[in-house]
Amino acid sequence: SSLGAVDVVNAINKTLRGLPLLRQPKDTTGLTVTGGITQQIVTRDGRRCVELTLPLTGISSLYFQPPQSTYDHRICAEIEIENVAALNGGNVQLIMATDNTFANRRNYVNTISSAAGFNGIHQIQAADALWTTSGTGSWATISASATPQCQLKFTPAAGNTIVTKIWVYEIVKLEKDNLPMILIGADDGHVTWYNEGLPILEKYGLRSYLAYIADPIGGGNYMTMPNWKDAVARGHEAVVHGCKAGYNNLREWMTNPAPYATGLAAVTEEIRYNRDSMVANGLDPSNLGRKCYVYPQGFHQPAGVAGDDTVRTALNNLGFEWARLAALNGSITTGENLGDTIFYVPIMGHWYASSTGTDSVAETTNIPNLIAKVQQEITDGRSVVLMFHIVRATPTVKEDISPANLDLICAALADLINQGRAINATPSEMLTAFKAR
Repeated sequence: SSLGAVDVVNAINKTLRGLPLLRQPKDTTGLTVTGGITQQIVTRDGRRCVELTLPLTGISSLYFQPPQSTYDHRICAEIEIENVAALNGGNVQLIMATDNTFANRRNYVNTISSAAGFNGIHQIQAADALWTTSGTGSWATISASATPQCQLKFTPAAGNTIVTKIWVYEIVKLEKDNLPMILIGADDGHVTWYNEGLPILEKYGLRSYLAYIADPIGGGNYMTMPNWKDAVARGHEAVVHGCKAGYNNLREWMTNPAPYATGLAAVTEEIRYNRDSMVANGLDPSNLGRKCYVYPQGFHQPAGVAGDDTVRTALNNLGFEWARLAALNGSITTGENLGDTIFYVPIMGHWYASSTGTDSVAETTNIPNLIAKVQQEITDGRSVVLMFHIVRATPTVKEDISPANLDLICAALADLINQGRAINATPSEMLTAFKAR
């Protein structure tokens, strides 16, 4: 668990290639489009792919017969969306069916919204619990079918007036990392993570990332600067967070950018402010933590909006190369090209102190459920990121966690690492590893 960035790259810089259902097609033979889509084979970034031009309205799809094989939830589609605003409020579905009637199927609905509606390359995948069933569809019946079908279905935004293209690079079964990563971190720099959280992690030889906000440092509930420097010296990694005092998230800066002229200028200076403070205080000895960002409250665009590139542009202009959401979307996709998803990394857990929740992967039994989900994702060869905040004996909000429950999680993570099934990494190490592919 104490490996450095170079060691992490050497350890995981390999994708175990899966069965291609669709990969670098030479022509459109066997590919069927419906609902007014037009298709052609093009080359983008040196890779052949299917270019789909979507109609303005109506549900449309691309489907084909994949190889006969044993199928389960471990299927990933890599697609690039030109203008995701065309799908805002709609969705992209990944469907496996017994035949081309699609009456009996398993499907995963990837809803497009401000939480994850970004332009560029997306990895469409899901944990088993997020796939739903129609008719008599099951993985057993699909695997037993003589004519299984794979489908990508696209539902546009209501009243859409935007023409968009989607490029389908590949759909692959059981592609995995040879050694997936486990990232553990805490947002905001609460002193309880320093006093209670770090000793628990270090008991198991684990490192964490710490999302840095400049203004509250030294306040009654927050780490002091000596705390921060000590944590970094002990091997934990500081990454950039926010916001400035008086602001909760980047949406507020975009809505009211004063005294800056534009939302882009405001967001840029907000991010720069916290990054420069972190660097100036000597908290980034590797020069890599400054390239990693944690979205305040998880927001990267205005409410109800998809495809707003303001924050992404600011991050690019400032030299950032990795960013984390607060969206529960399970694992980090495997494969040669993480694409734009490296700027929208999801998390594997958020609520620890409640018995029920409405998260997309509801932690109905909380800690045991979270541990089981992490174990399954690691078994599937997919990396995971965990986010914590405050550690206290009696949690008062859902995001809190008790020392005892944090200990249970860390013990389970350490078991996976000690068994050689995963590696404890930091955001900059994840970034370095994926860039090396």
